[in-house]
Amino acid sequence: MSDASENLISLNESIRRKFDAAGLMAQKIAHETNNYYGIIQGYISLMEMQLNANDKLAQMLIPIKEALHSGIQLNKRLAAFYGSTNIMGADVDLVATVKDACATFSRAGDLAVEVTVKEELPPMYLDEPAVQSLLRDLCLLLKVTGTSPAALILSRAQLDEGTIAGMVLDSQPGSYACVQATISLSDYDQPEATAFMNPFAFDTGEPMSLGLASIYGILRNHEGNLDVSVDHAQLALRLYFPLQR
Repeated sequence: MSDASENLISLNESIRRKFDAAGLMAQKIAHETNNYYGIIQGYISLMEMQLNANDKLAQMLIPIKEALHSGIQLNKRLAAFYGSTNIMGADVDLVATVKDACATFSRAGDLAVEVTVKEELPPMYLDEPAVQSLLRDLCLLLKVTGTSPAALILSRAQLDEGTIAGMVLDSQPGSYACVQATISLSDYDQPEATAFMNPFAFDTGEPMSLGLASIYGILRNHEGNLDVSVDHAQLALRLYFPLQR
């Protein structure tokens, strides 16, 4: 085995262990805060029953409710990260979904993301909203690292047991659709490139985003896989979705 292969396996194994540990922490945080959110929601409802909508106190409840909603939504993202769930999927055109998501992000996120399709892909059984969320997080990572030009490449891949053993997740050998992004870390202010694997490494200005952690959770729930490699200041992310489930 070459040194490069050993380094790749070591990096992916390190990511796996960090995410396993972060998942336990996220589970504890989400469980505890959900209990607090339930108490807050209950008292808000009791107060609203006794207040007129024009009362000053009722107006003060509005930002409290908004903050509560943000916390609940963040816990949903944490749950998607640490909890394995059966997806409610349908046959989805992944190529069209990627192109639409990147076009939407380009308009709203002020970053043009080019999509290259190397091979046509058949409809795939996917949770389309989750995949759209994954693509949005991937585009955010391209943006906050200052990657230019920003691009995604779609292709087919055949994964065997040996290849899968060196990746982050457990999955079955077979045919996969691969979404690849090459991210520039040259302008990323971190002491080392592997800091990228920190689930909370990026201040994206998007409180619902967990960066690579969200991508990890969504791929796991789709029985897909994640492959990460670093070459100098270039980090390659390869996201795999099974063509058949």
